[in-house]
This record gives sequence, structure tokens and C-alpha cells, in this order.
Amino acid sequence: MELKEAELFLAAQSCMAPEAYGWRMFAVEKNDKPGLIGEVGVFIGAEEPQKGDIGWWFAANHQGQGYALEAGTALIEWCFAHRPLHRLTAHCLVANNASLRLMRRLGLRQERQTVESRYFNGCWHDEVGYALLRREWLELGNDEGCMRWNDPYP
Repeated sequence: MELKEAELFLAAQSCMAPEAYGWRMFAVEKNDKPGLIGEVGVFIGAEEPQKGDIGWWFAANHQGQGYALEAGTALIEWCFAHRPLHRLTAHCLVANNASLRLMRRLGLRQERQTVESRYFNGCWHDEVGYALLRREWLELGNDEGCMRWNDPYP
């Protein structure tokens, strides 16, 4: 996808109702310099509306600077503040050390590891899956000072 296409897609996403199902993607920009540096998103399916699967992508020159942690934290807060979600999941290739570290820093815990479950770039890769429950996020918020909202779905 070209940058202009991505910008148009993300602009359309901003018009979606909070309760809409499917992918909800958010653009990530630096405060001091407009322009897309990455994206975070969540997939919420109509068949399991209390579960979401989150993910992210950041341009190589913006990785390792804390943007993913800040945006990922905001995404998780959005998921739990605007939707009655019980559970969030995320997964990546075992070799993706940056995403593994990010999932742990966001408070997700490892639940599974699969063997040769993702075909990518011409070969099979192992994957790891992480998860976070609403109650675990609330507990993290009390300990880490991350909470900036009152839970509308106790």
C-alpha cells in the first residue's frame, strides 16, 4: 500500500462509529512533526464482540524510540474505554524481538507458542501469542499510573 493510500484509509477509519466491527486502525504521528510514522489497530469481530486482536507497524526509522509503547498503551485504553471488551490478544513471529518486548511492556502475558504456523517470505515460522484481560489492565493501571479513564464496563 502506498503512503497516500494508507493516509486515505486511516482518514476513513476516523469516521467509523466506536461500536463498529472489523478493523479499526489509528495513525501515529509525532507531536512536533505531522506525518505518518506508524499505525496501531484492533480487529473486533461481530461473532465475538468481547474479544479484540491488536497489532502495530512502525517505519524503521521510528522504531526503538518509545512511539510504539505510547501508541500501544493508548490503543489498549481505547479498546477498554470505548468497547465492552473482556480480552485483547496479539501475536507475532518468534523472531520478532521488538514486538515480543513491546507486548510484555504493554502488560500482555504469553499464552501460546505455535510451531511453523505462519507462512511468510517463502518459509514457515513459529508464532507466539500474548493476551491481556480487562481486569489485568485495570490492575496494571493501579500499579503503573497508566489509567486515564474510569472503567465504563465494570
